[in-house]
Amino acid sequence: MAFDLKYLSRVEQTAQLDKTTNPIAGVDTVTGPQSYAYNGTATGGNDSAAQLAAANFFIVAYGYLNVGDMIFASANDPGFVILSVATSAVGGVTTTLRSV
Repeated sequence: MAFDLKYLSRVEQTAQLDKTTNPIAGVDTVTGPQSYAYNGTATGGNDSAAQLAAANFFIVAYGYLNVGDMIFASANDPGFVILSVATSAVGGVTTTLRSV
């Protein structure tokens, strides 16, 4: 289906993500890798692991995601996946499937 920002949250976050707009690249100045949780089964599309790992699935959140960040996501086929952010920029977000 399609990514929905309201189902993405930072793990152990100290401040809520602004769910109405995407920040410009570089606004999130937290140093070090961040962890995020994404509920791919709550979007109504029952996203598979392959859909979650597809290039640009998370492009709406490019301003939050940095290279090296981890996304712990629920999916409909294996149930749970871990993704690593490989690139994050205005033009695209790519992730690498780390675990199933």
